[in-house]
Amino acid sequence: MSTKPADIKTPSTAARAFRGSKPSESSRDLTSEAIEAHLAAFRRAGGKVEVLGVTQTLKKIEMPAAPAAPAKPAARKK
Repeated sequence: MSTKPADIKTPSTAARAFRGSKPSESSRDLTSEAIEAHLAAFRRAGGKVEVLGVTQTLKKIEMPAAPAAPAKPAARKK
């Protein structure tokens, strides 16, 4: 059986774009050290990281009040 060029499947353009050029054995393993190194390089290059805090919306949300104790039924007359 001969293989025609139409029978050979090639990776799509998108697949090639996301494949990357590094070996796949460690390309997906991000350690905290690697992230820290990337952030340090970003900051050295003049990049600034905006650290987000608690938003005003979340500050306005209050804890729900404790549920009220159920009212005791009135004493029945015998």
